[in-house]
Amino acid sequence: DFFSGGGGVSDFFEKIFGASKGKNFYQQSRAKSTPKPTKGADLSAEVEISLEEAFNGTSRILNANGERIEVKFKPGIADNQIQKIPEKGFASETGGKSGDLIITVKILPSKKYERKGNDLHTDTSVDIFSALLGDKITVKTFFGTFNLTIPPETQPGKTFKLSGQGMPRYNTSERGDLYVNIRVKLPKNLSSEEIELLKQLKKIRDEK
Repeated sequence: DFFSGGGGVSDFFEKIFGASKGKNFYQQSRAKSTPKPTKGADLSAEVEISLEEAFNGTSRILNANGERIEVKFKPGIADNQIQKIPEKGFASETGGKSGDLIITVKILPSKKYERKGNDLHTDTSVDIFSALLGDKITVKTFFGTFNLTIPPETQPGKTFKLSGQGMPRYNTSERGDLYVNIRVKLPKNLSSEEIELLKQLKKIRDEK
């Protein structure tokens, strides 16, 4: 009879529970039935790049939920560094914002260089005569080539530092250093004349 008389739902609750209590009960019931918008789940991805790409910066095209997205990686990015692309994750089921795309960067090992922080380390070989007498050698870097002077009597394992030739410091204009470790190559297939000269050299050294 109440509903057929044109009374609303809130009026029904007011008659049963009283004006103020009935109204509050009805409003609370409606609030509980309407879910609060929440953010969608994040989408995780792992991207592999080379050390040279980490040095120069690079980009990748990723497929996120059917959408092709170009992701750029700045020079100097580190191994296992996290990069977040907002709202490119899974859609919300409650009308909220989409989740984020969370990218973990994996830098592949280099055969030529070892990275330690923002510094690079490399080995270069010289023959025994260059090590003993001194020489100028060419060292390859990600910038190109660099001339390095080897002083006389350079010992195996000697390390030279080339300032500013290492990795870019992320989000800055600064760079780390390049450390060049000297390896000395011993000659092979010596001729009889070379062997005789070495014997004479050894004799001279022994007489000192």
